[in-house]
Amino acid sequence: MNDAIVEIQNPPVAAALVASGFDGIAPRYDSVFHSRRCCAEDRLLAARLRPFLRGSMGQLLDVGCGTGALLRLVTWPVWRYSGIDVSAGMLAEASRQYPGAEFFRASVEAMPFGDEQFERVISIFSALSYVSGPARAVREIYRVLRPGGRCLVMVYAPRWYRRNADCAGDLHVHLAPAAWSAWQAITRFRVAGFDPGSIRLSAFSILPTPLLCFDGLLARRFPEAGRYLIIEAARPA
Repeated sequence: MNDAIVEIQNPPVAAALVASGFDGIAPRYDSVFHSRRCCAEDRLLAARLRPFLRGSMGQLLDVGCGTGALLRLVTWPVWRYSGIDVSAGMLAEASRQYPGAEFFRASVEAMPFGDEQFERVISIFSALSYVSGPARAVREIYRVLRPGGRCLVMVYAPRWYRRNADCAGDLHVHLAPAAWSAWQAITRFRVAGFDPGSIRLSAFSILPTPLLCFDGLLARRFPEAGRYLIIEAARPA
């Protein structure tokens, strides 16, 4: 494994199962999720991320970084990037592609960072749908955010199983990721301490591939209608 990957601790049993599942598809992960649908979703997500990253620069944490998809979606002229994932195989691929980035092998439910360390936390493509304690994971994100810091978390919505670009075999069947309802998302972020007035929900990839350019028209009105649910929230200043 590349020296850029910092080994923190052996992940808990549930996280180890997830790690093993993704280790198995790590070498082909990027090619598997490179269909027309996936590329369209990537462009759509990149457009959502740009305004979120405007403003103050500083330290940014990528939760469930996988092979480094976030680094491909957005350019990083100033942000100091750190990625965290439970899968050694996925991190090895990320480190190979981005040798200058900093990666940590650890669970989001027990992150190896000090309190109030990051200005932004991002988690794309549903890493928090695979954790055994989603409320605990949200509390950890709150803990590592600085006062006034913001997070953007993408999880599976109740309709996630209808994603027609999911061609990773039976991985999801074995790992049984959990969809989040809007009520669950709001409750978990409020209980963790996030500013209730800052919590915003939106859908992602509601429409068939040819119509994805209109995705944003329905995203905030019907957040549970999409394949993914995006939650934005801020820690009180």
